Amino acid sequence: MPIPDYQTLMLPVLRSAAQGEVKLGDIASSLAESLGLSEEEVSELLPSLPGDKGVEDEMWQ
Repeated sequence: MPIPDYQTLMLPVLRSAAQGEVKLGDIASSLAESLGLSEEEVSELLPSLPGDKGVEDEMWQ
């Protein structure tokens, strides 16, 4: 899948943010869903963060 332009990426982000305080993982999930990404594509695009796995787990909850 080609990388979408800025406006295509930002619209789902802004819609999520308009709901009030949201977690980064919620925004990422909303963005992936709006782009129609598969679980495999999401794991390719969002590699594990270096460092503490607990921090990563908390970020995506």
